[in-house]
Amino acid sequence: MLGPIGVFWDIVLLRRGPRDLPAAWPLLAAAAMASFAIEFGMIASRVGAGSALGRAALDLALTTAVFSTLLGLRGQGHRLLQTLTALFGVDALLSLPLAVLALYSSGDAQQLLPALLFLAVLAWNLLVIGHIVRVALEVPLLNGVAVAISFTILSLLIHRAWPAAVAS
Repeated sequence: MLGPIGVFWDIVLLRRGPRDLPAAWPLLAAAAMASFAIEFGMIASRVGAGSALGRAALDLALTTAVFSTLLGLRGQGHRLLQTLTALFGVDALLSLPLAVLALYSSGDAQQLLPALLFLAVLAWNLLVIGHIVRVALEVPLLNGVAVAISFTILSLLIHRAWPAAVAS
């Protein structure tokens, strides 16, 4: 089923883990570029291309820094390539429906279904990241989901501070 895209899809469905991806730098680069491009498009539609470029690059750097640190602390640094590939590839797959649903979630009562679907995909995304962390760090799924939630909060806080950091 389409090589690595099939593996990414199986990871999204919690049937496989990052260890099922080839440890290949070109695949990591492709997954990171796909994640970056989709993230850039989503951010640019809200804040403009100038700020979106920095924010999308920040997402890549933050993901790389946080998960390389976690893997290193757990003595699992040899899993970094496959873990980052899984995180970026899954992000690219799940960001597409999130982007579409975000366009239709304006907050009024007629947009309730897209907003609920957006929250469902977002919750599933946290579960999938938790699954990747569980496999990569060899921890219980609950710990993986806690890492996913903590990472998401950290990312949101940094993005919230981004305009202030750019202005100074």
